[in-house]
Amino acid sequence: MVDSSARLQKYYASAPAGEIAREGLSLFHSAFSQTWHFTNFPVEFSANVRGGSVDFLTHPFRFREPDSSTTGKIEVLVDIFNSGPDFIAELQAAAADASDRIEMEYNVYLEAGAGAERTILLDVQAVSPSQSSGSATIRAVGANVLNSQYPRKYYRTSKFPGLRR
Repeated sequence: MVDSSARLQKYYASAPAGEIAREGLSLFHSAFSQTWHFTNFPVEFSANVRGGSVDFLTHPFRFREPDSSTTGKIEVLVDIFNSGPDFIAELQAAAADASDRIEMEYNVYLEAGAGAERTILLDVQAVSPSQSSGSATIRAVGANVLNSQYPRKYYRTSKFPGLRR
């Protein structure tokens, strides 16, 4: 699922007072010492991933939204910062296993303890570690099952007049 919920669309268009979007990044692989759940949000929180509640650890990352695509695939880059050599080595070892891909799930939440308002499911294709900073860039792809241009919704002032400044 790549489309955002109506509630998240409203948040993006008008940023209602009191609502905060929390990004969550989950990495799954059978060789990992644990399933990794990260958030950029400054406070750790729990939310639903794949039908169960998980705890998101505060850990800096940058999810780069995919460019427009009409090819049937979306490609994203994710930078994970300040991770330390053990996590980077575990990530690289799992990425080298061509028989079992690392699964990545990017979620946006408007409430802790709730389900995601937006989910993007991806398979990791490559991991490029930084030599000095304990960081890595992950390249991942996902199917665009609707084979439609990404993103499907554009926030134009004709549809969202509150965007006019």
